Amino acid sequence: MRKLLILFGLLFTFALSQAQQLGIIASQDIAAAGYCAEYQAVYDLLDAKPEADTAAAQNDLVEAGIAHGWWAKGDLIYVTAQRTQAGALLNWPNPSGDDNITNTTDCAFTKYQGFTGASVTSEYMVANWNPSSESVNFTLNEATISAYTRIDINAAEVILGCFSTNYITLIPRNAGSLQGRLNDLGTIDKATANSLGLSTVVRINSTTLRAFKNGTPFLDVTVNSTAIPNTGLNILKSQTGSFSNNQVSFIYIGGLLSNTEVSDMNTDVETYLDFVGAGVE
Repeated sequence: MRKLLILFGLLFTFALSQAQQLGIIASQDIAAAGYCAEYQAVYDLLDAKPEADTAAAQNDLVEAGIAHGWWAKGDLIYVTAQRTQAGALLNWPNPSGDDNITNTTDCAFTKYQGFTGASVTSEYMVANWNPSSESVNFTLNEATISAYTRIDINAAEVILGCFSTNYITLIPRNAGSLQGRLNDLGTIDKATANSLGLSTVVRINSTTLRAFKNGTPFLDVTVNSTAIPNTGLNILKSQTGSFSNNQVSFIYIGGLLSNTEVSDMNTDVETYLDFVGAGVE
């Protein structure tokens, strides 16, 4: 009996191996059974599945975001450092929704790094999301914008841009400073050594903006909120036509994040990007 069971086991292992080689069963799909529901929803829609260890790292990113509180507050979470361009367009909190990215002018995509804009050829993307009418967590007086960039650029090149009487703007470094606008007409402006890593601006109330570089808060500025822009969000372009040459690997738009949540998000994102070889912090 024992020999018979061993024989059946060997036959099953051989059949499974052959099925995988023929593409009938992907090894990644076998591993998917252990993913959290939030990442499983993303994984199911990826046109080409990440390698098993990379998929596990992506699942770890989501689980860390849930544990640390920033995931639940996100309206848009784009992990553009993905295996394929199609996979990089998904909005992870709602991958089957209509607020995935559209690569409007065919920005260059690099596997497990993200999208790169080009000011010379006016290349940019759109988020298919109107913050005034489609936000859930993002509000007039409590909001967060954040992006991870991989190229050190010191110029007025907008990573996130939206304008309709009022602004949403994120520039990792211009004239030596991180700059941002968030539901207002003013600007937060703080000196920073480079544009590498995670740049974040948080509106903590109706009068105050807070800037973060790689998870560390380094400036509060009094800038009164006025209104949420009633127009779509551009990526690697401002609403008024300023294009970026930077490469973006991660984007977050959501509600008010605490200092701890921004710090944790930076750590969680950096851990994943380091794993796939895209980290620059």
